[in-house]
Amino acid sequence: MRSCLTLILACCVARALDAQGSVSASCDDADVYYRIDGADTLSVERLRVRGSSFESSLLSVSQGALLRLSGILGEDGSVRRIRVAVWHSAGDSARMPTQQAEVVFAERLVSAVVLGGSRLQPQVDTVPAGTLPFMEGHVLFMDLVRRRSLRRLTGADTIPVLWLFTAGQVDTAVVFRSEVGALTIQMRDATTKFELLKNGRLGSALVSVQPRERPGSPRTYRVIARQPYCQVRKE
Repeated sequence: MRSCLTLILACCVARALDAQGSVSASCDDADVYYRIDGADTLSVERLRVRGSSFESSLLSVSQGALLRLSGILGEDGSVRRIRVAVWHSAGDSARMPTQQAEVVFAERLVSAVVLGGSRLQPQVDTVPAGTLPFMEGHVLFMDLVRRRSLRRLTGADTIPVLWLFTAGQVDTAVVFRSEVGALTIQMRDATTKFELLKNGRLGSALVSVQPRERPGSPRTYRVIARQPYCQVRKE
């Protein structure tokens, strides 16, 4: 909640100062997504996809951790390489990450090297062709699924996804346009319905989570999109 209030306050200050001619605003092509549960902000993610490269920074508000991801895309929307850096405390982000990983996709082979402290852990998995990496709670991975699957205007598509750092666990994402201007991604335990913006980017979303091992009422939360991300600087 604090992050949302900060954003609103920043916008109000920017407008006031701009009216006095004392500031200028510079915008880049990054999108910002707030994951909201009731009145609580769970995380804030800043996402940019530019050409064949992508990058994401996600701050977990509840845990205080920071995750930075970057990587390279193939021409068909596949992921060639992804790097992950984790700081258990976001305040330490100027120092070396608590954990680092580099994952390389080469056809049906996925090789990863994970570094945590002084421990180096290599891993190689065999996955279905066209598999994408995936982690829960990141709009980045939802956007990678969207880019890979929906090259047609109607119908559904299935994309194999590899849950990162789960010893090779593969799942399936089902992607379809349920209605005009909407995109739905169904996973094993969750359904996410995104607003699809005119520029093709993912907008705000409603997420419904229903773990198979815990039947009952699903848990829902929202993803609020802010586009583009602007920084205000004083002249």
